[in-house]
Amino acid sequence: MLAVDVSTPDGVDTLIESVRDLEIGVLVPCAAIECSGYFVDTPAETHARLLAMDCYGPMKLAHHFGGAMAERRRGAILFVSSMSGWMVQPYMAHYGAAKAYIVALGEALHYEMADKGVHVSVLSPGPTDTPMAANTGIDFASMGMAVMQPDAVAAAGLASLGRSAHAIPSLRNQVMVLMMTRLMPRWGVGRMFRWMMGRALGIQR
Repeated sequence: MLAVDVSTPDGVDTLIESVRDLEIGVLVPCAAIECSGYFVDTPAETHARLLAMDCYGPMKLAHHFGGAMAERRRGAILFVSSMSGWMVQPYMAHYGAAKAYIVALGEALHYEMADKGVHVSVLSPGPTDTPMAANTGIDFASMGMAVMQPDAVAAAGLASLGRSAHAIPSLRNQVMVLMMTRLMPRWGVGRMFRWMMGRALGIQR
């Protein structure tokens, strides 16, 4: 077992070097951190660490291992985004922006890497029963969102490889993403989530 800090470029490089003699057939860059509350109240150093782990790390790993997969003309990459990456998310602004980057990158590579024999999909779960979700302090039930189990979320993501660019586990989450991206104006989504997230986090405005 190898433990490295993938919120730093050196940690990502250490991970790559440590497995250089292995053929990596499936890459799942899923490490992430989040920060909630007012964007400007969170230290810039925290935002920089989030950017490094949630965006730079997956990009660097996908570039390195994806390049080897393309040379072999086989392999798969399952990016892990979030429903946050699909919508305007006040009080989780930077996390949502980082996950939107993953959605855009993974979706583009789904089509681009198909020419190289590499399957790429983006998994965008809602709240999942993980330590990160538990540490957010968010009452997801108050937002009408059910917490899913990790095995069901992982199974949905793996099932999407070779089939579709996106995997959004659970019909409820799929309907919510459809509403937020197709049926409601962006300003309406922003105002709704400002109210929902504010209530869930106990933010007084």
